[in-house]
Amino acid sequence: MIETENQGCVVNLEYSFARMAVDKAKLCPVDATRSNPAPRVAIILELNGIVLGWAAKGYGGSIRNADGTDLAFQVKASEHAEKALLDNLADIDLAGATAYVTLEPCAKRRRGESCANLLITRKISVVHIANCDPNPDVGALAWKIFHRHNVTVRDFPGDLRNEARRDNSAFFSKFQCSTKMYDGGAFDYNSNGGIRLMGPPGREFKTSWTNRGNGTIYALDYAHNVCLAKNCTEFSQIDDPGRWLEDSHYTKPVNEGEIVIFQNEYGFALVKVMRVSTRTPTTNAELQFEFELRYR
Repeated sequence: MIETENQGCVVNLEYSFARMAVDKAKLCPVDATRSNPAPRVAIILELNGIVLGWAAKGYGGSIRNADGTDLAFQVKASEHAEKALLDNLADIDLAGATAYVTLEPCAKRRRGESCANLLITRKISVVHIANCDPNPDVGALAWKIFHRHNVTVRDFPGDLRNEARRDNSAFFSKFQCSTKMYDGGAFDYNSNGGIRLMGPPGREFKTSWTNRGNGTIYALDYAHNVCLAKNCTEFSQIDDPGRWLEDSHYTKPVNEGEIVIFQNEYGFALVKVMRVSTRTPTTNAELQFEFELRYR
């Protein structure tokens, strides 16, 4: 913990830098009403207790000049905050610096080098992270990359992690709930208690899942409101979902290609399991699915 004396009071600089990162992330211009909202991400870089610069995705940031003044810069909407800041500090030796990032730096990119690798290349020694990426394809991979390169990873304080998560609720909800009547998606069933919400708020279905192995998974409902639509592989083959509840139970094994039915007071959620993969050293556990909601 970095502490300093300030007029007789001990100031926790690590908390202050994390607080600053969370505040800067609030500047990100995000349209939460979009079906695919971008995340709010901000990064702070400091060395020996002095802020070298900061950046917020889609907004911009500033860097500290040698004379102590700040130089503001703008970024493209799609530019990652980490890359934008590192590019603007291209002429500065960052060896031994510490980063504070409100969302896990990307470990994979379709184009260019990942932000995790960029931080490693610039010899950042410590990275504080508020939240793990909710995307099941990449979540927590940055930890693995950083540890492999002897970069220390630290968590934000709990209250700041929660605040950053709330500020990013629209982005996180993409991977934890589906608000449409007909949709599909994928999520890490080892995270969030294996829960995936489906349907519009106020009439949503809570589906629960747990590990069974590659190509198969358990669907859970301890109120015994889950069943398998035996020998049905298409939603159109199911006329009355309630017919299959004659064989309901609190847990049902479901294989890829099969349809499981969840019931609540609103009606039925028909979920077709498309693909199930277990966790590996390089990937997270993942359930890919399609669903159809039928309300009474």
